[in-house]
Amino acid sequence: MLMTAREKREHLLDLSEDALRREVLIPLLTKLGFHDPILHHHAGEKGKDIVCKELDEKFGRTRYLAVVVKKGNITGSASGSSGYFTVLNQIKQAINEPYKHIYELREVHIDQVIVVASGDFLPTALESVYATLKAERLDKAIREPIDVSRLVDLLDRNFPEYWKAIGNETASLVRQRNTLLNNIAKLLKVLVPDPAVRGTVLNRLAADELDVELMSYRDFARYMVDVGYRQISVEEIDPAFTVPYLNTDHEAIKASVFALKKSVQKALMEIDGEIEPLRRILEETNPNEILGLCHDVKYHTNSYGKMGVDVSDIINNADLASGLQQYKERRELLDRLGQSDLYVTLMEDMHEQIRPALMLFWEKHSRKDRNWWLGYSVCLSLQDKAVVRSSTYERAQEPRILSEDSHLPDRETSKGFVDRDGAMHVEYAVNWYGLFNEEGLSLEEKVEQFMWQYEKLLAETFFALLIPEEPQKRN
Repeated sequence: MLMTAREKREHLLDLSEDALRREVLIPLLTKLGFHDPILHHHAGEKGKDIVCKELDEKFGRTRYLAVVVKKGNITGSASGSSGYFTVLNQIKQAINEPYKHIYELREVHIDQVIVVASGDFLPTALESVYATLKAERLDKAIREPIDVSRLVDLLDRNFPEYWKAIGNETASLVRQRNTLLNNIAKLLKVLVPDPAVRGTVLNRLAADELDVELMSYRDFARYMVDVGYRQISVEEIDPAFTVPYLNTDHEAIKASVFALKKSVQKALMEIDGEIEPLRRILEETNPNEILGLCHDVKYHTNSYGKMGVDVSDIINNADLASGLQQYKERRELLDRLGQSDLYVTLMEDMHEQIRPALMLFWEKHSRKDRNWWLGYSVCLSLQDKAVVRSSTYERAQEPRILSEDSHLPDRETSKGFVDRDGAMHVEYAVNWYGLFNEEGLSLEEKVEQFMWQYEKLLAETFFALLIPEEPQKRN
């Protein structure tokens, strides 16, 4: 893809100073015939971002040069990192302070300085620099001032392969962008019913306005999205099963239904002919109806749960059945007592408090600190349906042994309770509890896995508070 002069200027201006030094100037200096260009940018650089040398074969002399590199425009201001005063100081430091050449292992002095800006030299900037240097008889120290236009010209004539590489990269990014926009267009058909509004949103996204707010167009809670590199899949669930955070002891209903549908899609692709119950599962949005269809699938299998392909993960769904029953009971209770909004507020508050607390917990405590607990405490007003106050805390205590019947005694690593003052607590002995496949997980991924556990325990404790005479049994 050929780049216009304007695109080349914009590209150079967008580069960081580090990329400008490493990716553009060091190879360009080599192309221009300078020897041993070395990246010298560091805290004690003494004004020298890059150093190189030039061999004068006629007189057998070596000249040493320093390159001062600035991102953006160089201004006539006496302050700021891009002002002429900063550039002037770098030039004077580069000339006056010798440096130890890493190849020659000796101190050398800089003969001249090249000043490079990825923007323009604004009016009075160079004049101010030259005037000051002339007063100190250092005006001959500047070998070449190179602004963005001059830099584009030097690259065009001496390093054109740089633009070719950037053009190829740009073309690849354009293809990826077009694929992404195509997938977003599919998603918008679901989220934005009005075609005119849909077109406006897509045009804004194509114009790089990536902060477009989609939440106002449609309720996201009823959709499950699976994003791949080349495609995006959207599944819908009955709105009755979309209360935020109302997960059960066994299942996250939406995630389980989505996983089940993906198994059905895989089964359909692997067998000859279409099995009617599988097709109907993909079209159904009500999890209870899906459960019934899963039983229909069972009649098409042999005693090993096979129908040409393995469908055991479709027909073995006792946890989903139990989860749907518990979800139904809990939702009916919230609706009857008018506490649905309080439940969601409570869960959101816990997420806001526990997520950063977990990050700090693992920064402070090594994996060997197994007796430390991280808790969440909250005072609720059921009458006002509000969270009054909440906080997180840490405490040290070895989890008590519940059973010694095995080589690995079962320990109480989580607690949910209401204290004497009426505050509700949920807490985990975080490093005792552990994670599945913890190796290789990022800190954010570990937090995400733990939030599911805190959600379950908080839900259990909250519903026990709503019905104290019928405490929830922990599985």
